[in-house]
Amino acid sequence: MADQKNEVAISFKVTKEERKRLRIAAIMQDATISELSKGFVFAGLDKMDKAASASNAKSKSTAKTTDA
Repeated sequence: MADQKNEVAISFKVTKEERKRLRIAAIMQDATISELSKGFVFAGLDKMDKAASASNAKSKSTAKTTDA
């Protein structure tokens, strides 16, 4: 009973930028020192950054065309 975990589900709205930061924080927390030193985590973060910037650029370009 002493080892029992209490888990609480919390629901709240987050922006895309906040979600990205939370995802990065979760990856960094789970990563071991050896994984960090090998660069696995940073390679993954780089891919996420590129994907996020690509989707941001796409959403900005569509926003410009709809505004005009």
